[in-house]
Amino acid sequence: MTTTLAFGDFAVIAGLILLFAGGARVIMSRDPEVTRNARKLDAILDHFKIPLPPVSRPGALSSAVKTLADAGMAIEAIKLYRSETGASLGEAKVAVADYLHTRPTQG
Repeated sequence: MTTTLAFGDFAVIAGLILLFAGGARVIMSRDPEVTRNARKLDAILDHFKIPLPPVSRPGALSSAVKTLADAGMAIEAIKLYRSETGASLGEAKVAVADYLHTRPTQG
């Protein structure tokens, strides 16, 4: 018994793969309502001069992460940065390394 698939079958399979592989996330991230709400929130923060917390700015480190990095505990600093921001391991390593290379020298 041989099973043949029509073009429509392939289209359904491709749609399911995209859906479960994160294709829906890409579609939803371009939602105009989400974009509009993000712009409104940015405008409110700017109007009231509310600074973003350090961990919400890309590459910014909290004081706790900086303290660990300054103490030579880079691995712990990376772990804390990841838990605070949800960044990937690579992103966290770069953020901590950049801080260590650009921090003012003590002395």
